[in-house]
Amino acid sequence: MKYWKLPVAAVVFFGLVAFLIICGCGIIADKLTFLPRNDTYPGLKEVVTADLETGGRIALRYLPPARPDGTVFLHCHGNSESLGTIAWRQELFHRHGYGILAFDYEGYGRSTGKASEEAVERDVLRAWRYLTETLKVPPRHIVIHGYSLGTGAACYLASRVPEARALVLEAPFTSIYAVAGLGWMPGNRFPSDRRIGKVSFPVMIAHGSGDTVIPVDHGKKLYALVRSPGKRFFEVKGAGHNDIIAVAGAEYWRSLADFLDPKGRK
Repeated sequence: MKYWKLPVAAVVFFGLVAFLIICGCGIIADKLTFLPRNDTYPGLKEVVTADLETGGRIALRYLPPARPDGTVFLHCHGNSESLGTIAWRQELFHRHGYGILAFDYEGYGRSTGKASEEAVERDVLRAWRYLTETLKVPPRHIVIHGYSLGTGAACYLASRVPEARALVLEAPFTSIYAVAGLGWMPGNRFPSDRRIGKVSFPVMIAHGSGDTVIPVDHGKKLYALVRSPGKRFFEVKGAGHNDIIAVAGAEYWRSLADFLDPKGRK
């Protein structure tokens, strides 16, 4: 009877150690993943707030499309960004005739609360409801769009709302841990590689060939996992992580328009 106690105790001990390591890695991952910007962009117009089921509020900014039936992007921004720092992106899309709704994750900008994977997923669902229920934008007109960290939120939303028009990802990752070469570890964050295969509408992935933050192989791996028809991979030669649109220039907009509609309809 005494001989089995040592192995069981050893299993329990090493199991506890592994659990603590995983928890510790999770805490560190969250601290490195979420770097909120707390600026409140006082000069930015069109900003509204919407209630969350948790009692908090998130800030959103909407610029309508050039035509009432035009395409509207639901944009999920990157880390250490806010509605204030991405105003240029919204205005650029708006100048090209597209509508665009962007929002701040909990703990970012004017949004209350604390950022986490669960909070970001809650926030993007709230942004979708604001766009479809409050602004009455038909889902078939909405393109879910994510950049960097925001691609995790975008993939999550796209895997849950089959009625959207398309999904566009810029500089995406397969998962948070995979960026650090630890994709095999349990407790991963934003597993887009497990979600993108559930997306039922067209997917476009744009990635810079010189991206040193999230290497282009992440984008290529996600592209290979897309099961829906009409997918497109747009590799921007010479672009890094933050300058895909700037380096691609007019080709970015041509590729986007052709992806959404071969005739370039917005």
